[in-house]
Amino acid sequence: MTRLGAGATALTAEVLDRLEVDEQAMRGRVTGAGSVIFAESVSRALGGALGRADAQDVVAAAARTAAATGTPFREVVAADPRVTAHLDAAALKACFDPGAHVRAAADLVALTLSRRDTPEDR
Repeated sequence: MTRLGAGATALTAEVLDRLEVDEQAMRGRVTGAGSVIFAESVSRALGGALGRADAQDVVAAAARTAAATGTPFREVVAADPRVTAHLDAAALKACFDPGAHVRAAADLVALTLSRRDTPEDR
């Protein structure tokens, strides 16, 4: 087991040493045409006005349109009167703020780490 663990660690280290971050490509994946990473944020923001099911239907239709036309999801959403009737420009901007997702992920990691057993607890 120790050898397997050491081997896995060595291979992981090798992969990480060769890892190259392409910020432009990452940004394109998040904001480019067909990217619906913020669909849940838009759906939640619309949910109060439309109800959960209708908000999800509106967002799903926007995602299909974005995929079919190559238009960025954000642009499709911003052009949909069913959305703009309930969300102004500031609310839409907040839906597409990646910082909120990053902060939420950091909070989840901190919570998970705070709940783990330490060797002293065992």
